[in-house]
Amino acid sequence: MTIIMIIYGFTFLVTANHTCLDKERLASFLDVIASDPLYAYNVIQGNSQVTNRWTFSGSFCFVVTTVTTIGYGVMAPVTDIGKIVVIIYALIGIPLTLVMLGHIGDKLKDVANRINNLSLFSRKPIINKAANMAIIIILGLTLLFVAPALIFRAVEKWTILDAIYFCFITLSTIGFGDYVVGIGEKSENDEASTNVYRIVTYAWIVIGLAYIALIINYISSTLAKKGQQVQKHVKRLESSMENLHREKTLSKSEKSENTEIPMSPEDKKSMQENGVTLVKFLPSRDFKVEPIN
Repeated sequence: MTIIMIIYGFTFLVTANHTCLDKERLASFLDVIASDPLYAYNVIQGNSQVTNRWTFSGSFCFVVTTVTTIGYGVMAPVTDIGKIVVIIYALIGIPLTLVMLGHIGDKLKDVANRINNLSLFSRKPIINKAANMAIIIILGLTLLFVAPALIFRAVEKWTILDAIYFCFITLSTIGFGDYVVGIGEKSENDEASTNVYRIVTYAWIVIGLAYIALIINYISSTLAKKGQQVQKHVKRLESSMENLHREKTLSKSEKSENTEIPMSPEDKKSMQENGVTLVKFLPSRDFKVEPIN
């Protein structure tokens, strides 16, 4: 949006034939556009209702998008002090926000567990579990995607696809900033309702992020359990293979112990007369020597 506004502002200067504007003033003008493109757009359009966007609701939206790492980019600090404050605030606020989202996710998990323990459709646990999981997913998608998308479509005059796109980009913390709520002309004209609308919207964002974290945690834990089961199965196979190999080795050893050296009585007598003693090596754990009579 910033690049588009810079191009638009430069085109505006060229078409208006402001030949008296030197390079330094032009660079200053472009810096103003880059720092607050929406404000510059309203000024270029001659909007008399332009106000400072650093109101309570605007600041509230800024801090929420900062600590949740969404970062739309439509509002940013310009002064050096503001940048330092944002750095310190983000270093403290982001970990605390993660802790808060974890606690909210635990509460949502308790609600999901209660729904998951219901027996609404069948006495079979498998059917009930599948049905309850479908209810949890449909309820979450309705409250966090479908219903907000319909509200954004009515208030922001977006298409239903754009509204759903905004919900996904926001709750996934991608935050491109191409769609942001509460920054149109109607929002500037009705500040009171805009403040309420923005605060409710960003409260929805916090709850939605907790729900998304809950879903991701559930998927990761499920995959971890499946991985542990596969690992146990592999260990059992390895153990059974080792036992089979050990049994084969012992059977060969027992067979060799019971096998005598083939020799005729004449050869044995001749070797005994010559003082030759035959020994038999037993392939067992304890080395054993036995003379052959």
